[in-house]
Amino acid sequence: MSKFKVQFQRGTSLQQFLHGFGSEEQCRKAVYRMRWPNGFCCPACGHDSHCQPHTRALSECHRCQHQTSLTAGTVMAPTHLPLTQWFLAMYLLSQSKNGTRSTICAIQEATPSQPRSDFMSFPRANYPPSC
Repeated sequence: MSKFKVQFQRGTSLQQFLHGFGSEEQCRKAVYRMRWPNGFCCPACGHDSHCQPHTRALSECHRCQHQTSLTAGTVMAPTHLPLTQWFLAMYLLSQSKNGTRSTICAIQEATPSQPRSDFMSFPRANYPPSC
């Protein structure tokens, strides 16, 4: 049986990952670059000029005063988890070759005070008994 080249690619080490995405500010900058690679663009009117009110983590369009957050319209939007936890969960899931169940348990253990999210509320038969 032939092996795919992707099976032998080296992943990013946890230390490298934390160096690049270990703080909330680093994660916010990464989300900003991914969401608006050419700079801010208002989702309501398309204008590129904005300001950021000091009291909230929002961007407000100068033309239409529409306010949007970095996570609006993403899977991260309805939660109150810090971006660092989202990035860590994405890292763990992307680095797991065949241990997805144990990765999900690790994510649960990393966020013990948070309620189970929707993807974790499926029937117990889908997860290992240790979770």
